[in-house]
Amino acid sequence: MYNDEEALSYYNDALEIRRRILGKNNLDVANCYLGIGDIYNCKGNYDEALKIYLKALNIEERVYSKNKNNLDLAECFGNVASVYAELGEFDKSIINFRKKLEIFENLYEEDNIELAKVYYDLGSALYLNDDLKEALDYYLKSIKIREKKSLELKEDRITAIYYNQIGIIYNGLGYLDRSLEYFNKALRIFKKIDEPDSDDIKKIQRNVRKVNKKIFK
Repeated sequence: MYNDEEALSYYNDALEIRRRILGKNNLDVANCYLGIGDIYNCKGNYDEALKIYLKALNIEERVYSKNKNNLDLAECFGNVASVYAELGEFDKSIINFRKKLEIFENLYEEDNIELAKVYYDLGSALYLNDDLKEALDYYLKSIKIREKKSLELKEDRITAIYYNQIGIIYNGLGYLDRSLEYFNKALRIFKKIDEPDSDDIKKIQRNVRKVNKKIFK
């Protein structure tokens, strides 16, 4: 099993070989950059991760210039978007999540669960950028897809997290009754899957109390 430094050494050696044999604009070279970027990302070195991810993205955009509806390219945009969000550059994060979403919408049916994930990620970037109304639109698109799926998806932890986040946005927008509705949806699921004193249940119960305090002020 590689540690981070060994893995970085392996990827850098592979990168050097592939650049020399295949040229700098080859997808195998991009994959090496992605592996290196993932390591820096996991270590929390977001500046370095971004620099490396952008090198991979530059190659993939060139390779797929005639057909941009490619999942690898979409995931590359997603990597860049996620790191920009970690760095607090939410406007750039939003731009790249939109590019990922555009590809996914061209490749997947409108009720595909993969689309739900991208809608949520874009909604989160918008939320962090204080664009609550548009963030809500994407969160609602995301939850609509999950609600259409199997009972297992409708009652899982991710769905509960989505409900809670929607409740937070409705609260921020001043729609307190809607906020309570979604907090209670989240709470119902967490009570089914968690211990009564779990942190998630306590957190949502605090959210409910805060909203009720506003309502009955």
